[in-house]
Amino acid sequence: MAHRTSWLAQSRRDSSIEVVNRGHDMGALYRELPLVLAMPAGAEKAAAVEEHAKQLREAYGPFTRACDVMVVDAGNSVAEAVPCSRSSR
Repeated sequence: MAHRTSWLAQSRRDSSIEVVNRGHDMGALYRELPLVLAMPAGAEKAAAVEEHAKQLREAYGPFTRACDVMVVDAGNSVAEAVPCSRSSR
């Protein structure tokens, strides 16, 4: 029983850390957005905006998967409190 309790606690920590890491990755991309939007109008800016949007979409999938795992690991109390749960998407 103690081994299972320890394993569950570690799993919860790991899933929470994964959410933080994936959120950090997305935050880094969002912090770059002003630089992309400040580019002069034209084809280069359009391409940069499109590329940035692609990177954000690619980062969002791992973030939501990490949120799903965290909610499963942590149980209903976290599912109700965490804004990245399925109900808020």
